[in-house]
Amino acid sequence: MIDQASRPAGTPQILREKERESMPTYIVKSPIRHDGEDYAPGEQIDLSAKQAQAMPWAVAPAKKEAAPAADANSNGDGGKK
Repeated sequence: MIDQASRPAGTPQILREKERESMPTYIVKSPIRHDGEDYAPGEQIDLSAKQAQAMPWAVAPAKKEAAPAADANSNGDGGKK
């Protein structure tokens, strides 16, 4: 067992931040409280797949933003004719 007193201060917080960096983002569908924070519909939340599966009524996978499409009218001449 690891002695909590021997850990550097803030270690648990640092670990949680690193875990969140690798977690997928979800969109909140119904009001929820997670890790002591309230989330309203439409907000984004980072969850593990296991956490999201435990509340399918409350979250949906966030759509990945597509790269901006090139202007369909652009022909590469800078708008000159």
